[in-house]
Amino acid sequence: IHLPGRPVSPKVPLLDACGKDGLDQRACSQSKAVTAISAAPQCASAQALVAALVVHSLLEGIGIGAQEKTTTFVSIFLAVGAHKGLAAFALGSNLLQTCGRQMVWKGVLLFGICSPIGIVLGSIMVRNVSGGGVGLLLAMASGTFLYVAVPELLLPAINGSEDSRTVLLLAVLGFA
Repeated sequence: IHLPGRPVSPKVPLLDACGKDGLDQRACSQSKAVTAISAAPQCASAQALVAALVVHSLLEGIGIGAQEKTTTFVSIFLAVGAHKGLAAFALGSNLLQTCGRQMVWKGVLLFGICSPIGIVLGSIMVRNVSGGGVGLLLAMASGTFLYVAVPELLLPAINGSEDSRTVLLLAVLGFA
């Protein structure tokens, strides 16, 4: 359904489509339906992002909880805490643009509580698991860090750089 003079886009504010410019009630409800339908895939994508970040957050919490030395625990906890604040801001902004305020509260709250739950689970697991099991827990946590870092940070840096070979070399040296 296309309204004359109006682009079909989720960015069209409903107030403009239904407010002051004199559209009749039918055109207004059609405009709302078009906006809701075109915004649905973006909201589903944001909800998938919430699900991925919840799993990531839970596993990073397990990685923190599995630390046996206090100094290691504190340093990783502070690094993850700084990262989590920025990630929560980005997630909330994405959800607000695509899904609305109610989903922002649900998504950010769920994302926020998963690290503490993971920390508790990790500390319980490390007491009940020995040897290779602890290594597996830490490998899973490290893997999620790499899984998020490579496609989100490293690949755009390589693709967007004029000297991609240097960026790739420095990345390999960083992992070594």
